[in-house]
Amino acid sequence: MKGVTSVTGDTPLSGCSSAGEILTQGPSRRSVVVMTIRSDTLKVATGLGLGVNEDSRQAGQEASYQVAKTKLPSPAGFLMFPDGLMGNPADIIRGIQEVLGLSFPIVGGSAADDFGFNRTYQ
Repeated sequence: MKGVTSVTGDTPLSGCSSAGEILTQGPSRRSVVVMTIRSDTLKVATGLGLGVNEDSRQAGQEASYQVAKTKLPSPAGFLMFPDGLMGNPADIIRGIQEVLGLSFPIVGGSAADDFGFNRTYQ
């Protein structure tokens, strides 16, 4: 992370650990992939839902409330990286939908740990 933030500074970051990465050269494992997006019109906000193992729906709502309170103009989508080892991803999505609406685009992928099934990072 220090290497990434040495380049990105205080730019909002979002991502997670994985079980594999897809590169231009094909699938890879145990690597780091960074994608950047720069836009004069795209605005970004981040949110974090805690306690996903205790109440997945509440965690989804919490992250959505944090994003919604920034009052971004014309929000276009919600990118999520839930912990793949705990919680209920369907309930996280339900929580997000309760805040942002049923037709709001939600995309992303579950965090993983290279099939160790011990700990993920978001």
